[in-house]
Amino acid sequence: MQRLRSINPKTALVWGAGAFLGLSVVVGFIALPARTWSAQSGRKEAAQQEIVQLTDDIERLTAELELLQSDAEIERRAREDFGLVRPGEESYRVIDLNE
Repeated sequence: MQRLRSINPKTALVWGAGAFLGLSVVVGFIALPARTWSAQSGRKEAAQQEIVQLTDDIERLTAELELLQSDAEIERRAREDFGLVRPGEESYRVIDLNE
């Protein structure tokens, strides 16, 4: 039967410190990129939602721009939004006293 060799305490300390340092480096190389990836993933999702919203806005504004190319739409908006009337017309406003 062979006898087990005893380990020098200094050698064990050096090996332990080396193993801890190596493990710390490996965890650092894994944990930091994972945290960065997670943060970027959240920002990417927010940016994609903003792109969808902006695309919808562009479509809505493009349709509105096409409507505003006609004189009839311009007149309708002038009457509705600003209360404008043509010369010789009279404008009346009905006010509900219950509101």
